[in-house]
Amino acid sequence: MPDRLLRWSWWRHHANGLVVLVGVVIILTGTFAAVLRVYQTADQAHDAICALRAERISGVHSATAFLKEHPQGIPGISRADLLRSIETQKQTVRAFRFADC
Repeated sequence: MPDRLLRWSWWRHHANGLVVLVGVVIILTGTFAAVLRVYQTADQAHDAICALRAERISGVHSATAFLKEHPQGIPGISRADLLRSIETQKQTVRAFRFADC
């Protein structure tokens, strides 16, 4: 009987260590998954910013070309409206200049 108790005591002592080890592995796995998710979200945000910036740059070029063809604007869209639109798009491009696209 004492031999049996000794084995049980040894197993119980090591089982506690195993539980702690499993807990640490679970925590590290969860932390790694969370960090990976943050990086994936950051990549998606970067791609969206670059797409928006490229679209605004294209809009500036298109509006500038349109303004050259119609220097006084067209009925319903004045020259001032076109210039305001170009300036707003340029502001967006400047706001996203930090993005390395």
